Amino acid sequence: MSIIEGNSVLKARRYSKKDYDGVTFDNCVLYKCVFKLCTFSGGNFYYCTLVDCDFSDFNFYWVGHLRNAFVSCNFTDVKFCGIDLTDVTFVNCTFTRTQFRPSNLGGGCDLKTTHFVDCEFKNCVSLNSKIDDENPLPEQIQSKNMDIEDIGLM
Repeated sequence: MSIIEGNSVLKARRYSKKDYDGVTFDNCVLYKCVFKLCTFSGGNFYYCTLVDCDFSDFNFYWVGHLRNAFVSCNFTDVKFCGIDLTDVTFVNCTFTRTQFRPSNLGGGCDLKTTHFVDCEFKNCVSLNSKIDDENPLPEQIQSKNMDIEDIGLM
């Protein structure tokens, strides 16, 4: 397992076409990084700030400890799957065809205290996500329920 430790600033890095399973970013700033066609299953993003990053065909499947701020990031064809998004903040981000859903192993996708500030949503969906009335899901995201046997098909 690789660990990229505290107070690192990563600029214009490209992570693509590979599984970076188990990689941990700890207290880093990622600026203008590209994450394309890759996964970080079982990895961690501990208290990172991601600015102007691009996530395309990216899978946040079972990423742990995602307590971050995403600023001016693009999320296209991204799956937030089986991940706890408690207290994650998205500011001025664009989401296109993004899914917020539980994993096929039953891990939820908790959006109760996720903060979306000045974000844009296009064709996004939340499947069986836990949403709080005090911090509701932005109305641009379609919310629907699925049966457990349908979850693995996404």
